[in-house]
Amino acid sequence: MPPAFEWGRITARAETVVVVAGGPSLDGFDFNALAGLGVVLAVNEAAARIPFADYAFTIDSGNLRTRMPFYHGAKVAAVPDDYLTPTARKKGWRLPPCKPCDITLLRRNMADHLSDDAGVIHHASNSGYGALNLAYHLCPTRVALLGFDHRDLDQYWHGPGRVAARPWEFELDPYRNAAAQFALRGADVLNGSPHSRLDMWRRTTPGGVIEWLS
Repeated sequence: MPPAFEWGRITARAETVVVVAGGPSLDGFDFNALAGLGVVLAVNEAAARIPFADYAFTIDSGNLRTRMPFYHGAKVAAVPDDYLTPTARKKGWRLPPCKPCDITLLRRNMADHLSDDAGVIHHASNSGYGALNLAYHLCPTRVALLGFDHRDLDQYWHGPGRVAARPWEFELDPYRNAAAQFALRGADVLNGSPHSRLDMWRRTTPGGVIEWLS
């Protein structure tokens, strides 16, 4: 049975993209410093905390009904092929998103590299990687990563006490592949988390990202 919606595609372009995730390296960071420095792509709850975000992104279908109405920016979600079908693998996937959220829905697949298809997001089991694939579809020449700490038991800067209890070590290979793909395009990527496990890109502080973008 075909889905009860039309799949979206990313056709917009951006020279500079700032991807904001939830890592604790952003505790106390003044997001106003990002205004005017590039397209801001906020991941999950970060999109509710940055009023001038250009994009809000998630791979969590539960967010489409509960949190998306409060997110800022153009709303993009990556969902499985059986989303909104009566036989969807998860019951939550059988429910429509909030209305009138105007969400662009892209196909969601698990893979260890970024998708070149502008209608598909490869997520490697976390929204941060999926957002990186969305940034890739925008064809930037500069990408700044903020909050991409990816350390065990990370806390979210926007949710004290909430932790991402996941063995990030097993998810590093997709990021290495992503680094090679961005490099092939000639895109410069800077990781604004100084102690991030994502050492395939140059690392600096959030303040260093501001200096770089300025």
